[in-house]
Amino acid sequence: MFTTALQKQKKVFHGMALREKITFRLHLIYSILDGIGLGVLALNEFVLLRNMDASTMQVSVLFQIMVFVMPFSIFFTHFLSLVKNKKRFLRLFAFITRAPLLLFIIFPNDVKTLANHQIFIYLYILIFLMYFVANPIIFPIINLFTKSNYKSQRFGRLFSYTLIITQIATLLCTYFYGRLLDWNPESYRFVLPLIGVIGFIAIYLITLIPYKERADESLLKEAKTTVGKILDKSIKILKENKAFADFQVGMMCYGAGYLMALAVITVYLSKHFLLSYTEIAFYKNIPVILSIIAFPLFGKWMDEIDPRKMAILSFFSAALFYFCLLAGGFFSGETLFRGHRIIYWVLAGYIFNGAFAASMGLVWGIGSSYFAPARKAAKYHAVHLSLTGIRGLIFPAVGVLAYQIIGFSGAFLCCVLLQIGAMMIMYRSMQRNKIS
Repeated sequence: MFTTALQKQKKVFHGMALREKITFRLHLIYSILDGIGLGVLALNEFVLLRNMDASTMQVSVLFQIMVFVMPFSIFFTHFLSLVKNKKRFLRLFAFITRAPLLLFIIFPNDVKTLANHQIFIYLYILIFLMYFVANPIIFPIINLFTKSNYKSQRFGRLFSYTLIITQIATLLCTYFYGRLLDWNPESYRFVLPLIGVIGFIAIYLITLIPYKERADESLLKEAKTTVGKILDKSIKILKENKAFADFQVGMMCYGAGYLMALAVITVYLSKHFLLSYTEIAFYKNIPVILSIIAFPLFGKWMDEIDPRKMAILSFFSAALFYFCLLAGGFFSGETLFRGHRIIYWVLAGYIFNGAFAASMGLVWGIGSSYFAPARKAAKYHAVHLSLTGIRGLIFPAVGVLAYQIIGFSGAFLCCVLLQIGAMMIMYRSMQRNKIS
């Protein structure tokens, strides 16, 4: 059975045109470099918390800036259609957003100096604000370039292979970066500038993908009048497509719990359990490993069922994750493995988080497309990204406030209840509004 499945996967590459092969190779190398960057950023908030003695609220701001520009995604999507030379624009944008990481070389190498000069904490946050500004521009262009070159019958599978490669690179880099930080906590001062260089190279490789620029003069003429109507058109999509609107309401409820938990989990693992960087990297890699295994299965399932069913599975897995973290605060139980602590409840939680990561990767990434007519898929996804950004501006700070007022257990209980609410919204939506 495994051999047959492998043979079917190999057939994906049969008959590929030269243009497709070049695109896939460049896309694959980009995915490796992107995975390296994601592996380092997986420990980003812990570096801010421990090495710079940042407050919990400052850590929450770091999470907020990751999605700070997402509400503007609908405008960025339109702006991209007006750019004639997308490759030149992307190279310039890559330099502007990646070069600031070189500033980490000048950061002091001791915690006391950093703690006494808050300017370095704010500079740290500002540098990563610049870094994440690129995402709403880079993601659509990658999809544009690859969609233009891959044949439709293998576009999804080729894209899924690059996602798996990204996950593998992320897994390895998170582990080794965690070990490096345990050996030398100040090593981020040299690793992050290197990630800036790697990030620029990765985006530059994307610009080498064969793509014929097409200038649309009608779009240029309509630019001034169209931009003012973009928001109205986005609202109109939600009003006309009830199933899509329900999907976004459920995602908003889920996202509130997910974002509330982000900063709280960082403080919880760091200050309650006093985990080392290597131990944190171990737990963070569990969902990555499980998602690599589950992506092909969930991807096939996603094509066969209502995406809201996959969302319910994802929300349920997230609820179990937060419940296990909640239980870990009341029930002790751990063992040592090769000098590292394995905490049973945290381990169980991150196993459930693996099912969540695999299913949510698909629900968040392509779920909106199932509700959209083919020619409007990009607009639907832009609406989805913008709503993601709106909740990202609010709920990380709400999570910190909940933790400060009602403690870890109260905050995690709120997250569990929000996931249950999201499940109920999706279930009711399937009963009332079918996908047209």
